[in-house]
Amino acid sequence: CTAEHLALKAMQKQAALGAKHLNNRYIYSNLRQWLNSPAAAGQWYTAQHSADQTPDSSHVWNGVNPYSGLAGFLNAFTANERAALLNTTITVGKSSTDGGGTEPARTRSSPCPARRSA
Repeated sequence: CTAEHLALKAMQKQAALGAKHLNNRYIYSNLRQWLNSPAAAGQWYTAQHSADQTPDSSHVWNGVNPYSGLAGFLNAFTANERAALLNTTITVGKSSTDGGGTEPARTRSSPCPARRSA
C-alpha cells in the first residue's frame, strides 16, 4: 500500500552452483522469507532448497544490498501490528523451467485503506 519502495533487495540470490541454478520461484525466495519474518537480526533465513544461499555480500549481485544480517521485516512491528496483518494467498507465476503456469503462495499483508488525494 505504499507509493514508495521500502528498500532495494534481491528476490533470490545466486545459488552456490552458479547462475544457471538460480531458483526464481517466489515461494522459495529470500525476499518472501524476510518480508514475512519477525525474527531478530540474522535469524530469519532458512535454506529452501539444496543450492540455497543467504543473501549476504557473497551471494547478491556485485555484493550490492546484502540483507542476511538484518532483522526480519516484521521485527519492527509491534505484536498488535503483526496481529492485524492478514494471512493471504496470492497467485504467483512460475517459470517455464519449473513447469510454467502459476502457484499459490502464502504471505501476510496489511489491509490497504484507500489512498487520499493530496
